Amino acid sequence: MISFDLTTMLFVPAASAKMIGKARGLGASAVILDLEDGVGTGEKRMARDGLAVNIGESWTGRPLLFVRVNGPGTEHFHADLAAVAQLPVTGVCIPKCETVGDLLDAERQLMDAGAPDSIHLCPFVESARGMVNAAQIASSTRRVAAMALGSEDLAADVGIRRTRNGEELVYWRGVVATAARAAGAIPIDGVFIDFSDEVGLEADAAAGRALGFGGKQIIHPSQIAAVHRAYAPTPQELDRAARIVAAFDEAERDGRGVVVVDGRMIDRPIMLQARRLLGSG
Repeated sequence: MISFDLTTMLFVPAASAKMIGKARGLGASAVILDLEDGVGTGEKRMARDGLAVNIGESWTGRPLLFVRVNGPGTEHFHADLAAVAQLPVTGVCIPKCETVGDLLDAERQLMDAGAPDSIHLCPFVESARGMVNAAQIASSTRRVAAMALGSEDLAADVGIRRTRNGEELVYWRGVVATAARAAGAIPIDGVFIDFSDEVGLEADAAAGRALGFGGKQIIHPSQIAAVHRAYAPTPQELDRAARIVAAFDEAERDGRGVVVVDGRMIDRPIMLQARRLLGSG
């Protein structure tokens, strides 16, 4: 089971040394240096070639560092992987991942280029075909630390009409969350593109948390605090979880498998949920 904290994964254009430098101190759980959508067509080679200098010799502690390469089938895919293999990163994000072959090809190229055995992968599922294969992709290699929902690309591929509250994504969110959790990976929710709407963002992040996501992609530093608030358990939730665990432990010592807390029946699955919540508090 992966134990990384990926609550907030902040995209930073890989071509911007200034933004990369600032990203270290912004408080995000992880930073994704983006060679794909965050870099214009004419800048991709420059961004790739400059990554080692912009990152520096090491990137220690928080935030965790990922790089999103250009997708399988693009002219930059192989060169991106070869360059990233030599960098001090936690993991590599593979966009437009539609098949097990896409991910295993990326893994093979990284290892052939000298990537450390500790390297992790984060496939992005953002098409109908990717959704159909999501469970197989997530479980295809032990290196999958997380699986991310590419909500905007998915909407374009499937013909989804996006709304502020995101209800149209409930099914697709469930597919990614279930596939990732079944593989022992962390499901990462899609972006909320209106970074001026803090209320909407926090509601969207809370909805993702309720659906089982372990973190969210963010596109602006101003989104960090709202997402952390949405994912953090409230004092009331922590108090109730502690009472559930204590009551259940006492019941088990007495040979009982069910206990009542606050007028509600508590059995083992609910107790396990409470223990998980306490672990995140």
